[in-house]
Amino acid sequence: MSIIYYNGNYISSDEPLFAAGNRIIRYGDGVFESIAVYKKHAPLLEKHVVRINNAQKAIGIDHPISKDKIIEITDHLARENQLGENYIVNIISNRDSAGGYVPNAQDAHLIINALPLEEDHFKLNVIGKRMGIYRDNPKPAGSVSKFKTASSLLYVLAGKFCESNDLDDCIILNPFGKVAEAYSSNIFVYTEGSWKTPPLSSGCVSGMMRSEIIQFCAENGIPISEVDLDVREVYNAEEIFTSNAVRGIQWVGEFEGKAFQNYQASKLSNALNKKWGLK
Repeated sequence: MSIIYYNGNYISSDEPLFAAGNRIIRYGDGVFESIAVYKKHAPLLEKHVVRINNAQKAIGIDHPISKDKIIEITDHLARENQLGENYIVNIISNRDSAGGYVPNAQDAHLIINALPLEEDHFKLNVIGKRMGIYRDNPKPAGSVSKFKTASSLLYVLAGKFCESNDLDDCIILNPFGKVAEAYSSNIFVYTEGSWKTPPLSSGCVSGMMRSEIIQFCAENGIPISEVDLDVREVYNAEEIFTSNAVRGIQWVGEFEGKAFQNYQASKLSNALNKKWGLK
């Protein structure tokens, strides 16, 4: 049994939280964040706080969350659940309201839990990922596409596609046939001395690690740009990696039958860990 935070109280994770009519069950009416804590430090915490508050605002939930409050809650959860120094924090904010598709209130349920992590830094994968292309359901770009919403069916289906095809990851396309992202992360390609990643207008999530990588490269003279990519450009790249806020950089070893290396991705991963004092 573990302890979680729910609407101002610390309760057992075994306790029922809400009725079957809750909006996150019926409509996926909510947003969430996943935050990695390594050596008792969350390198991307400030970015996560900004994103979840912007996400709540975008879907009309009036429940701002402060950085200090998140630290207070997560420190308590880590201590009570004996998680040690490395753990992942999950924050879920879903609308507390009756009504059909149109809610009649803008308050929120806030749920926070924490689970242990085995690593103590953003560890680059030893074996490169096998990546394919998921074409069944394109991801449209819009006002909420850059946030992590509870309406995650597209990613579930993309994940099932990977499982059925013996893949570790897959590219998700937008309605124009351009690359949006991978199914649980953003995507970067290395070509002719420069990193490239799809812009937010492609429909990709505004990933915290994505943002950090772009900022780090810009500050350290590493060429990087946000540009629309098609599948052929990914295939013709010299290196490919994906990024998210829990695993960091994960390199792709095979895409559509072509093999890739990880020299540049490894250098970038090491540099970021060094910046945060994690390696």
